Amino acid sequence: MSYFGNMRVDKHIKQALRPKTSLSVKLTGYFVLFGLIIGYTVFILSTAYSGKNLLENFSGSALSHIDFENMDLSNFDESEFHKKLEEVVQAVQTDNIPISEITAYINTGGSWMQRSLLGQNNDIHRPENNPLIARAVQKGIAFSGNPFWGKADTSRIYFHVPTDNSHTVVVSAAITRIGFTELLHGKKTELIGFGIILILGSFILGKIFAMSVTRPLRRLTEKALRISEGDTSISLPMRRRDEIGVLSRTMGQMNSDLSERLKAMEIMNRIDKAVLSSISRNDLLNRVIGFVCDYIDKSTAVMALRDDRGGGFELISAVKQSEPAILIENPYIPDELLTAETQKAFKTSSVFSEDRNLTEVLIKQLNLPKNTKRFYNVALYLQERYLGSLLIIKDDQMPFTEEQQNTLRKLGDQVGVAMQSVMAVEEVNSLQIGSIQALSRSIDAKSRWTAGHSERVAELSEMLGASIGMEELQLRRLVISALLHDIGKIGISESILDKPGKLTDEEFTIIKQHPELGYEISRNIPNYEDICDGIRYHHERWNGSGYPIGIGENEIPRFGRIIAIADVFDALSADRPYRAGLSLSDCYQFLDDKKGIDFDSELVEVFLDVMKSSNNYLNNPRSGFKL
Repeated sequence: MSYFGNMRVDKHIKQALRPKTSLSVKLTGYFVLFGLIIGYTVFILSTAYSGKNLLENFSGSALSHIDFENMDLSNFDESEFHKKLEEVVQAVQTDNIPISEITAYINTGGSWMQRSLLGQNNDIHRPENNPLIARAVQKGIAFSGNPFWGKADTSRIYFHVPTDNSHTVVVSAAITRIGFTELLHGKKTELIGFGIILILGSFILGKIFAMSVTRPLRRLTEKALRISEGDTSISLPMRRRDEIGVLSRTMGQMNSDLSERLKAMEIMNRIDKAVLSSISRNDLLNRVIGFVCDYIDKSTAVMALRDDRGGGFELISAVKQSEPAILIENPYIPDELLTAETQKAFKTSSVFSEDRNLTEVLIKQLNLPKNTKRFYNVALYLQERYLGSLLIIKDDQMPFTEEQQNTLRKLGDQVGVAMQSVMAVEEVNSLQIGSIQALSRSIDAKSRWTAGHSERVAELSEMLGASIGMEELQLRRLVISALLHDIGKIGISESILDKPGKLTDEEFTIIKQHPELGYEISRNIPNYEDICDGIRYHHERWNGSGYPIGIGENEIPRFGRIIAIADVFDALSADRPYRAGLSLSDCYQFLDDKKGIDFDSELVEVFLDVMKSSNNYLNNPRSGFKL
C-alpha cells in the first residue's frame, strides 16, 4: 500500500473536523434577526419622519389658510383663530400622530402674550425666555424634541407668522408620537400579523441567501474532508471570482503542493527500503529510476554513471513510463560527444535544453521521440565525489515545475547516500568472494589437474542460473556454493587426487566422502543453508544413484542440480591424469545422453542452448576452449 493509502485521519479527529452547527442555519437565523431589526428600524424612522412631516405640513397649511397679516391682533379674536386652526388640524393630522396642542405667542409692543388654542401648553419656559421662539423669529422655524427610539414622546414645532411690522407672532404645535408598546396594545392583531409575515419573509429570503452562499462552501468542505482522509486527487478550484473562488484556488494549490510533497516522501521512503533490500548497486539504481518515473508521470529515466578511466558515461539502466526500457548494446556516451559546458553542467542538477549532441545520443540510445528537447539532470554525489547523473525526460515535453526540480534534487542527495551504503556492502561482498576464491584456489592447487576448476564451475553455474531467471542474490549465493563445492577435498590425500590410474574401491569410497566433509565444514556458517546444499548434493544423480545420500529428482536441491551439470561439464572438458579432455561436441553429447538419468532434463536443455548460443565462456582462456 502506498503512503497515501496509509494517510488516514483518526475517527475522533474526523468528527472534530466536521461542523457542529450548519452555517446555513446560522445565516438563516441571522437573516431573520436582521429582518426584525429592519422592521423595527422602519417603524422608528417612519414615525419620526411622519411626525416631522406632519408638523411641517401644519405650519405650511396654517400659513396658507389663515391671513395673519390682515388679522387685528390688538383685538385678538381667539374663537375665530381657533376655528381656522381646527380646519388646518383636520386637514393635516393622522390617527397615528395626533396634534395634541397649539399655542400662539404674540408680541404687540415689547411684551409677549401666550394663547393656548388647542390642548394644554406644558412649556415650562416663559415666551421671552424660550430660545426656540427666538430661533423661530430669526430662522422662521424651529423644532424641539429628542430623537425617536420607539418610546412615546412629544415633538414640537415653532414657526414665525408674517404680520405687520408692529407685531410678532409665533405659533407652536405639539404632536404625540405613539411608542411601540402603545401601538402593540392598540393594534395587537395587525402587529402580530405583520410580525409573522416579516419573520416568514425573512426566513425564506435568509434560506435562499444562505443556500446560495453555503452551497459552494459545503462542496469545498466535503472536498477538504476527503483530502484529510487521504484522497489528494480531489480537484478543488471553482470558477468563481469572489472570495470563495479565491479560497478554492488557494486550497487547490495547497492540495497540489501537499500531493507533490507526499509523493516525494513516498519516493524517499521507498528508496530507504530499497537500500535495505537491494543486493547490488545495479539493483538499487534500477529501483530508484523506477521510483522516479512513478513520481514524474509519463517520463523516461536513465542512469548514467561516470567512467573517469574511459572518459565518458555508461548508461546502465533505463525505465520508460515505469517499465524497463531497451538500451542498445553496450550503451556509452563518450566525452567527445559532449561540449565542455555540458560536461561541467552534468555535475550540477539542472534542466538541459540546448545540447543537441547529447539530446541526439539519448534519442538514439532510448528510442525517444525526435522532438525531445529538454530533460532534467540530477547530479549524484558520494562524499563530494561525482558518481554520475540521473536523467529524466518528460514524454509530453512539458517544463519541470519548481516543486519537481526541488524534489528531484532531494532525491539525488538521497540516492548518493544510498549508493554509499550499497557500495559499502559491495566492498564487503567483494572481500567475501575474494576470500572464498582464495580458499577454492588453495583446494584446487592440491592437484595440478584441477587448477581453476572451482572458478570455472562457478562461472558455468552462474550462467545457467541467470538463464533460468534466478535473482541476483540467489545467483551470488549459487556462485559461492560452486566455488566451495569441493571444499571437502581439503581432507583428501593428494596421492588419491593425482593418482594416474583407476581408483580402488577403497580410494573411491574416500573420494565420495568429500561432499559430506564439505557440508560439515560449512554447515555452521550463518545463513549458508542453501549454499551448503550445493556443496553436499552436487554429486547426487537424477535417478538416485549418486552420493552421499542417494536422493533423486526434485528432492535434490536446485543448487545441487545446477552445480552437478557445471561440475561434470568442466571435468569432461579438462585433462585428467588418467585421460585427455573430451571435445566440445562430445561433452554436449554426454550431457544430452545423461539427461533424465543423471541430470535434470530441463536444466540440461537450458545449459546446452546457452553454451551453443554464447561465445563468452568458450572464448575465455580459462575455459580451455578456443573456437
